[in-house]
Amino acid sequence: MKQKGQGMVEFAVILPFLIFLTLSIIYTGAMFMDYIQYNNAARDAARDISLKQSKYSRTIVANNINNNADSYKEYAAPVTGLFTPTMHADFVDVDGNTVPEESAQDVKVTITLIPIEFNEPFKTFMFLPEIPIVYKMKIEK
Repeated sequence: MKQKGQGMVEFAVILPFLIFLTLSIIYTGAMFMDYIQYNNAARDAARDISLKQSKYSRTIVANNINNNADSYKEYAAPVTGLFTPTMHADFVDVDGNTVPEESAQDVKVTITLIPIEFNEPFKTFMFLPEIPIVYKMKIEK
């Protein structure tokens, strides 16, 4: 009994699974890279606000973040377009309650990563969670 084409047939059966595994690893890596970029953006924005010398300039930076839909671009350069980020800055007290800037002790920057909508046929197996990133930093007096 001769089995000359056995290796090629086995490879043809396994190849789709290998391609799927490789693309899944790349996809997960891209998601993780974006997550790190936005996490760093939240930290940098909180640091920017907390290190400003005057209350006036802290309020200007916070308002710019809150009123500009693309404010994250100043702090992050995302690798992929898998998420639509929303960025928001709040002044909070020790307990985490939102307070006016004059009585605030901390600044909290929140970036919510909203996944994009995929078209068919990718919609059935490409899913992303909505990811909130919150970074809180003490205001320097």
